[in-house]
Parts: sequence; structure tokens; C-alpha cells
Amino acid sequence: MKKYYILLLMFISYNMSAQIDKKRDYIWALGYNFTPKVAFNKIDFNDNKVKLLPEITFTDTIGFLETNASICDKNGKLLFYTNGIDVRGQTNRIVSNSKDFNYQQGVVVLKGGFRGRQNCLILPKPQTEDTFFLFHKVTKTFYKPINRSFSDGMYITKVYAKDTFTNTIYKQHKISDDTLNYNELTAVRHTNGIDWWIINPKDDSNVYCTFLLTHDTIQGPFYQAIGQSAPSNNYNFNSQACFSPDGKKFARARGHDDGVYIFDFDRQNGKLSNDKYLHIVGEKNNSSFGCAFSGNSRFLYLTRDTFIYQYDLKANDVLKSQTIVGQWDLKPVEFNLPTPFNALMLGPDCRIYGTTLAATRYMHVINQPNIKGKGCDVKQRGLTMPTYIAWGVPNYPNFRLGASGDNFAPCDSSKVLMFNTATEDSPQDVAHPVVNVYPNPTSQDVNVDIHGINQSYTQGTWQLHSA
Repeated sequence: MKKYYILLLMFISYNMSAQIDKKRDYIWALGYNFTPKVAFNKIDFNDNKVKLLPEITFTDTIGFLETNASICDKNGKLLFYTNGIDVRGQTNRIVSNSKDFNYQQGVVVLKGGFRGRQNCLILPKPQTEDTFFLFHKVTKTFYKPINRSFSDGMYITKVYAKDTFTNTIYKQHKISDDTLNYNELTAVRHTNGIDWWIINPKDDSNVYCTFLLTHDTIQGPFYQAIGQSAPSNNYNFNSQACFSPDGKKFARARGHDDGVYIFDFDRQNGKLSNDKYLHIVGEKNNSSFGCAFSGNSRFLYLTRDTFIYQYDLKANDVLKSQTIVGQWDLKPVEFNLPTPFNALMLGPDCRIYGTTLAATRYMHVINQPNIKGKGCDVKQRGLTMPTYIAWGVPNYPNFRLGASGDNFAPCDSSKVLMFNTATEDSPQDVAHPVVNVYPNPTSQDVNVDIHGINQSYTQGTWQLHSA
């Protein structure tokens, strides 16, 4: 009798982590601070109807240019988030000790946060509710003599978040000195349903760096050389990596003169195998690639500028199953901004969401990614955000994956998303004028910001009036 009692406790322990963490990604924080006051968007997946929360404006906030990592509590309420520069909590308050936590001398700091779609990742400490680990990389960018970015190592920082107000960040600890790809940081649960595998490829090579996060320690780095070596090129900015929701596949999508990498993954030992590679020529030097798996883990979606490709992982030849399921319709939006395809992320509602190549108010949506071919239903600019967002999507792993052999639901397809019904291509957005003047009125200096003009030279006039 005692033996069965112990086995029952082990079974409950293995499943507890996935149950506690199942709503950790239920709020997506998005925003782009091109004005002094930033509108902060949230996509809320907590209810049966996916909601866009009302615009929240802060006078001192962060934008998510590309780096975007956040975490919710066990009930799906946003705890804290980062763009790689500092960490913010409830009402956009800076978390204690987090100001410039990821800064080093020589790092290029942009107004909207760090470059790198997957430069930061937040994971809950296994078997706990209030302690989290922020994995992050310090990215150094060089524009001369060539355009290059790389991360000189990996850091881990502990964050204690009892609720949305009680947040404390602790001193970072460096866990790797390797030159890593400054994107492509992602994670998947161990086959025990408790621990986490963290993976990040080394820069311009075929070597993959992994760590194992347990309740007591961080193990690694471990290294594996496998498959095609990623080519060295002048534009290594635009890439993305992802695990399938069942944790059995790992994929990379790399821009410029590169392509798609697909592997099998063993959640028990953290090893990649059965590598596949397909070279795909981008449309320009800084072409953008992104990737995401369908909720049923059968289909891999890859963006390449003006195209969305689908790969059937059950096909006899996965690479030859490549199908174009979306092609940009060339329609511009306000201020004549283009909206080709960019980064992708599977949502808790089983839809795949994607950003555009320019900073706009729109997200592309793949409504039925579990369906083969064009039946997956790509809706270009299917979601209109309250304000502008940039190029990155929140970097989340699949929190609902449990132990090997467990039944799990990677997402909830019953959630309803209200797609756009009004015209999206108004020539001018009244809420977001092309010219922003501040402070206005003023008796001293005045600032004039001009947004959304792609031409190198545009004529215009301005007038100064006395009050």
C-alpha cells in the first residue's frame, strides 16, 4: 500500500508544474514608443473571447522594438515584462534593482529597447509559484565595416514576484561566455514535466548551446555540433527559433542567404537529431524570417518577407512539402507603410500571430494553423491594435506541456477572436497623426516628430502662431 501511495505523489508532482503554469502566457504586452507618451497594448487570452485591452498611456515607459519577454501569475495576470533594458511591473513601475540590468559599455541602446526578437526569456523556477529566472544576453551591434550583432554570453537573473506590486530583481549571474546568436533563445520542458531545457545556437556555426534549469540549479552549458553550419553574413539580425508544442521538434528560420533548419528533439537528454535544411533566398540583404508550429505540432510555418510557407512534418519528405499559404497583397496602410510578414508566435487560442515588417498597428493572423494548405486561413492585417507595435512578439515557451506521456492541451481553440470589420487602409490615422508637436503650447523649446514617411525627402510647411 505504501508503494502505491508514493507513486501517486510522484504523478501529482509531475503534473503540478504544467497546471500551475498553464496561464503564464495569457497576456501579451506590445507597444512602440516613438512619442514621449507611449501607448501600451495588451492582448488578453484569459476569457473565451480574445480581447485587446484599452490603450494605456504612460509618461515614462518602455517600447518593445524587438526584445519582448513577459510572464503572468498562475491566474493569467501580468506580473512583469522587459524589453532588454529594464524590467517593469504593475502600472509600468521599474522593478527594484532592474534599471539598465542588461547594459554594458559599448552596447547600442535604441529608443524602443534592445534588438533581438529572442534576446530575453522568463521561466518560472520549477515547482514554485513566485520565483522566476530571466535569461538574457548582452547584444553588441556593429555597423562598420559590416552589419553584425552577437551576444557575448548568457546571463541569468532571479526575480521574486509575489504579486503584481511586490517585485524584486536580484543580481545577474553569467552562465556562458560563448558568442551566441543574439536571437533564437527559447526553451521546452524536460520529459519529467518539471525542469526546463534552454537552447541558443552559437553564432554562425552548427553548434547548439543548451542548459537545464531544475529546482536546485542551472546545469550546463552543454554543446552539440549537428547539421548544416549557419553561414556568416552581414545581416544576422532577422532569425527566429521555436519548439513544437509537443516538444518533439525544434526549428530555426534565418534570413538573408540562409533558410530553414528542422530537428527532432529528445526532451529526456536535450539532444537534437535527424537534421534537415533547406536554403531559401531572401528578397534583400536584411530579409526577415520567422517561424512557429501549429498547435497540433504537425505543421511548421515560416515567413520570408512577402511569403508564408507551410511544412508538413508528417510528409515523407518534409522539405518538399513546402507550400505557399500566404503572399503579401502589397496593400499599404496609413502613411504608406508596408506590411510584409515578420516574426510569428502561437497563441494560447491556437492561432498564430505575426508582426509586420514596418512598425504598424496591425498583426497578421493564421486562423486555422492545424489545417493543411491554404485552408489554414491567413488573414493579412487580421488584428488591428489600439496603437503602433514594432517587430517583436512575446518570447514564450509552451507552458502547458507536461511530462512525457501525459495528455495535454497546448492551446484552446474555442476562444473567439474578433477580426477586423472596418476598413484598415485609411490614408491618415487621426489618432496617430503624421506630425506630433510637443509641448504645445510652449514658451520655450518645441519638438516636432514626423512619423511614417518612407521617402528620404518630403516637402512640407509649418506655421508658428502666437497665443
